[in-house]
Amino acid sequence: MSEQDITYELDDRIAWITINRPERRNALTRHNMSVDLPDTWLRFEADEDARIAIISGAGEFAFCAGMDVKERAGAFQRSADGGASEQTRETRVSPRANGVTKPVIGAVNGVCTGVGMQIVADCDLLIASDNAWFSDARTSVGLVPALGAAELARAMPLHEALRLIFLGRHGRMTAERAYQIGFVGELVPPGELHEAAEQLARTVMRNAPHAVRLAKQAVWESLDGGLADGMANARAIAAANPTLEDVREGARSFVERRDPDWKLR
Repeated sequence: MSEQDITYELDDRIAWITINRPERRNALTRHNMSVDLPDTWLRFEADEDARIAIISGAGEFAFCAGMDVKERAGAFQRSADGGASEQTRETRVSPRANGVTKPVIGAVNGVCTGVGMQIVADCDLLIASDNAWFSDARTSVGLVPALGAAELARAMPLHEALRLIFLGRHGRMTAERAYQIGFVGELVPPGELHEAAEQLARTVMRNAPHAVRLAKQAVWESLDGGLADGMANARAIAAANPTLEDVREGARSFVERRDPDWKLR
């Protein structure tokens, strides 16, 4: 059941949100992106007993390996054949996209790519295991990471974001590099990530809840000037993207384990 793919556990005012598909390196299905994650963020925001959330991936090897491309291959074909695209609905995977005003910590274990990058770029604080790494492979399967790109460009230096996007699956950012550029605030050994994330959350909770929430609002809204038009344009690009032939080719080549034959259309 998909509700088991995203788990929500409340422990002493901390909401632990876990992407729970370790057999697929926590890659997300369409239902996970369009229903499960948005519902979980809304649940956290409405939960009066929850002060802060920590989102992580099940297991030690992956936070989130992006979307489940094998599942998406059929969806791309249906979109190209004239079916309604679900990509716009699937962009509401991150906390701010769902109106979350409480603080959110991203605890990154292992690989974080594609949609996973979109989630962590929208977290308020990031902590990672020192074996974590980051990439955005969507350009390597013919997808335009429009919304993710807009969020990454605010979370890290512009040229670092563009490097990740342009290199796709052929490049990655190490945890150490992410720490050096300020994208990640703290690095810990893999076995200590859970404890360190909890300690960070409890330190935040020592402060006044309303002050933290209003400070978050002030900081994020200060970055939103001029962003609304950019995000609207990004949504239009994302909605049109699944109709491109190269999207279908990217998905097919991934499933068939071969190099893609791009048609540039």
